[in-house]
Amino acid sequence: MLLPKSNTPRWIIMLLDMFMSLLSLGFAYLIRFDLKADETLIQMEWEILSKSILVYFAVKFVIFYLFKIHKGLVRHTSTEDMRRIILASMVSSFAFLVLGMLRFYFYDGYFLFPMSVLMIEFLASTVLMLGGRFAIKLMYLESMKTKDIEEKVLIYGAGISGLITKRTIEKDINNAQKIVGFLDDNPKLKGNRLEGITIYPTSEIQKIVSKEGVNLVIIAIQSPDNESKNKVVEECLRLKIEVKKVARKKS
Repeated sequence: MLLPKSNTPRWIIMLLDMFMSLLSLGFAYLIRFDLKADETLIQMEWEILSKSILVYFAVKFVIFYLFKIHKGLVRHTSTEDMRRIILASMVSSFAFLVLGMLRFYFYDGYFLFPMSVLMIEFLASTVLMLGGRFAIKLMYLESMKTKDIEEKVLIYGAGISGLITKRTIEKDINNAQKIVGFLDDNPKLKGNRLEGITIYPTSEIQKIVSKEGVNLVIIAIQSPDNESKNKVVEECLRLKIEVKKVARKKS
């Protein structure tokens, strides 16, 4: 699926966020009534909600705008964007709680929304907004990657350096490499996954190379055990596999 290369207009992002918030509010009420609300109960709740719905939209719009959650490029959603969305949702819920208390004590004796609805709405709207953004980001990254895999890669080292190496390779849309696994000397890591990639013991390098058709091994350990590293390099040379080493950071 190819996504458009141009940026989506900001007003569309804002409208989608407002729509997902409205869906979350409806979902919260359905959950509150266990999906079994009858017509009388719906009419009674609507009498209360009808005086709150415009406030709901106004508060959401103002807070979303102030937190600028619509400014982030959806296809490049980051942890900072995630933080803004969560904070905006929390502030919105707090604002509804305060305004609800004002309505209860100074207007008609009703809160804007029941506490259970506020809690469910907060969770649902946050999940929808974050999930939608990350789904688009994943589709964008997949659509931009070249379809021809030229090299299959094993990363030696399932630590921080190995993780950074993996992310660097995967974020380069022009890179035709595919990471098929991590190698690590720690036997306790065998069979675990690091961001979805299986970790294998270094003793199984020949089996993995044969099974996956590995072309390249990248050494991504800043301070490797020389004996273990030499064994990996020697095995790669024997199997006629290219070996590269991640450059060490200067302190």
